[in-house]
Amino acid sequence: GAISSVVGTSVNGINTGSNGWNGALKVGASGLAGGIGSKLAGGSFLDGVRQGLISGGLNHGVHSGWFGDNIMAAARTGRLRHLVSPDALELTLGVKASPFVGPKLQKGKIIMLRGEGAMSAGDLNGIAGTLGTPSISGDLNLNKLYFSGRIDQISPEVFLGTYHALNVGVDIGFSVGMQSSISYQANGLFTIGIGYNVGLGFSALFGVDINYEYGATSNGNPFR
Repeated sequence: GAISSVVGTSVNGINTGSNGWNGALKVGASGLAGGIGSKLAGGSFLDGVRQGLISGGLNHGVHSGWFGDNIMAAARTGRLRHLVSPDALELTLGVKASPFVGPKLQKGKIIMLRGEGAMSAGDLNGIAGTLGTPSISGDLNLNKLYFSGRIDQISPEVFLGTYHALNVGVDIGFSVGMQSSISYQANGLFTIGIGYNVGLGFSALFGVDINYEYGATSNGNPFR
């Protein structure tokens, strides 16, 4: 157990720049740690490797979304309620024009599923700057929002403010893609967003659209 903990902590500090390689490194390290631990305990090295690979693979799979958005969000926020559903939904229309760097505007609703204002909808307006492949698109976006705090801390305000997002999609006249986002609060709490979008768009790079987005949302004027 101690060996696995040391190896896991060490590997988690390594970033290869690729999610695929990061995952392979973590799973491989888990297998190696399992083999060493098993051998030191008088067992089989290969049996330990097998168990380590299974455990590491499942752990990486949970955090990477292999078993669904809710399970991944629950693993990251530590809130069991997220195994059932998100805390809110964000439905927006967005327009983006980005020759490598450009603006994005969005307007929509936040539908509260828990906490203050549950089962009601509030306005959302947003503006962001994007950095990525040259593209232009207009999309309908649906994001699931997961707040890391307690249920009694949930209000529409925790889902508004500044955020970071990564978008990956295909724009070839029609557009389809995925978005993951995170926003932080001063008290150390955070909100994870996992979303999907569909619309009209075009990307100059073989139809592939990958961009980083930093923006802000509010229920009034996002330029404030």
